[in-house]
Amino acid sequence: MTLVDGVIEESEVNLVAKYGIKLGFDVEDAHGYADIIYNMLRDESHRDEFLEELM
Repeated sequence: MTLVDGVIEESEVNLVAKYGIKLGFDVEDAHGYADIIYNMLRDESHRDEFLEELM
């Protein structure tokens, strides 16, 4: 959903981190993963690259 308008804002990255926290990740990990996801979305990475990076 963060890419609907083609722009990823910091508030959207924070929202991704909040979802991570709600799913049970600790705060640091959730924000770290959100940053990774943001950077990969910005770089238009392929889905397989996402999975490899996050695992």
